[in-house]
Amino acid sequence: MVMLSQQAVRNVIGLIGNVISFGLFLSPVPTFVQIIKKKAVEQFSPIPYLATLLNCMMWFLYGLPIVHPHSILVVTINGIGLVIESAYLTIFFIYATREGRLKVLKILAGELAFMTVVVVAVLLAAHTHEKRSLIVGILCIIFGTCMYASPLAVMVRPHWKHCKVRASVIAALCLMAYPRICHGRLTRSGPALRVPMDNHGAIAQSLAQIVTTIAAGFYFICYIGQERRHSDHAAMCHRRIGKKLVIQTKSVEYMPFTLSLASFLNGACWTTYSCLPFDINLFIPNGLGALFGFLQLILYACYFKSTPKKVAKAEVELHSARNV
Repeated sequence: MVMLSQQAVRNVIGLIGNVISFGLFLSPVPTFVQIIKKKAVEQFSPIPYLATLLNCMMWFLYGLPIVHPHSILVVTINGIGLVIESAYLTIFFIYATREGRLKVLKILAGELAFMTVVVVAVLLAAHTHEKRSLIVGILCIIFGTCMYASPLAVMVRPHWKHCKVRASVIAALCLMAYPRICHGRLTRSGPALRVPMDNHGAIAQSLAQIVTTIAAGFYFICYIGQERRHSDHAAMCHRRIGKKLVIQTKSVEYMPFTLSLASFLNGACWTTYSCLPFDINLFIPNGLGALFGFLQLILYACYFKSTPKKVAKAEVELHSARNV
């Protein structure tokens, strides 16, 4: 009986993850076919695609040999994601209004400027794979989490878009402070303050979990606060994040089964990949993605029978790529 090595198993799981992620990247194709036919973007938002583009850029950087060696599968799928998301945004830009185009250009310019700063800072300030992986990995955790959360902007409608902006600001402040905190903990001189290299992973894990929890908690608080101000019925203020429309209407019109299933499988696959060997930077965002996908499947099972048949063909913009 042939025994596969851990690396071989990891490569197989990574290849499966690439296939599933590729399918997720292609999931919005019907939406853009509709946009091309109507020659208008209507109410579709570019935010999920911009979020996924930034996420792909961060993970592409993370997987490069100069940052985190032996991660070629992370580079390949996110390189493909960059091309696909760029195509989506090009189509959106062509058919959007002048205001919509300006919005896309502003956000895209901000993302490119941010990536330039990150690349320069990482290459000049961090001179080991450990430190580069630490800094870029934390940014990947934050943006990966935001990417999984970005479809909520569509699911809960515009009520909390201003909250999302505030949450993004808080997340940005966290990610700006976090590498500095880690750098200070890892490099301060003095016998009593020197941290051994073996402890880098433990420190990174602890702080990463804290930052991610704070960011996610802030999203929850913002949403609940907005719901209390905008809801016509106080009794509905306990609705769960991202599932308000499903629970309120008892319909899965806004939750396509195939996309929810693919999101769950994608998150589960890359979570498994992150355990061979354990990589906290891959584990956290993809673990959350698997959890979100699983919760969506539960809701789908609960409300599938109560969904009117006439909405079976409804198209919804819920793009959550899992990439890594």
